[in-house]
Amino acid sequence: MIVVDKVSKDVKKYLEDKKKIVDNRLESYFKDKNNSFDVQALEAALSYTTLLDGKRIRPILAIAVYEMYREDIDRILDPACALELIHAGSLMLDDLPCMDDAKLRRGKKTSHLVFGESVTILASASLWVRAFRILANVEDVRINKLVKLTSDFIGEHGLALGQYLDLFSMGRVQTKDQLEKSYELKTSVLFQLAVQYGGIMGGASENDLELLNEYARHLGIAFQIRDDIIDATQTKEESGKDAHKDEDNHKLNYVSLLGLAGAEEALMNEIKQAEHSLGSIDRDSNLLSEISELLSKY
Repeated sequence: MIVVDKVSKDVKKYLEDKKKIVDNRLESYFKDKNNSFDVQALEAALSYTTLLDGKRIRPILAIAVYEMYREDIDRILDPACALELIHAGSLMLDDLPCMDDAKLRRGKKTSHLVFGESVTILASASLWVRAFRILANVEDVRINKLVKLTSDFIGEHGLALGQYLDLFSMGRVQTKDQLEKSYELKTSVLFQLAVQYGGIMGGASENDLELLNEYARHLGIAFQIRDDIIDATQTKEESGKDAHKDEDNHKLNYVSLLGLAGAEEALMNEIKQAEHSLGSIDRDSNLLSEISELLSKY
């Protein structure tokens, strides 16, 4: 049930406040040190990409959905932060020379340039394992469902498949429908996991979970289209990452397929469809609507 349709100052403050909470919890995960061996490089690589200054959209989405149904945020905080560990690990892999060969991430050198490729791969795998350990330690009867969902969404039928299609898109991704599906697999899956985490732990109905999943699917596609527009229009100083990477790598994206104006129209259409999915939820979904509006302008 959407209440208003414009972004307020309150939602910006909400994002800022929840980002601080998420950042504090993430920092706490890296305080323990291994005193048995000299593994400083691996330990540093674990926290490096994770703690770079990101927006924390995925964990915040999980928290926002959870708060539609319950108020005790402590129950969702660790599962939400586990998502950010998965996201950070995927970025580290995405940036490797054998994949996107990126030099910048959030305005800083990418992990493999700082720690080397082998350490980065080990750290990425360790972050994913740590995320599952965090989930396994959550005391909730629905945790098995979350673990299964996570496995399904990030494995060879989800995030990994999306990255494969992104790497080898030539000849495999040629149409708008195929591009949309690859974006769903590459980006939407973690948005969908976020709302599922929040909804399942909050006690949402199956109908609400389906609607939230559709919201997140469209939001994730919009987020990736926005990334295409940024890649085509901004310098690395403005975006904090390598510019024109898709063009340099001859990858099809929404800008190259539809032109800049077409990509902007597609972005707004996905945002509208995301917000439309919220309309039948019997809860105040205004915050989610405002988050989608704000993301379209980031």
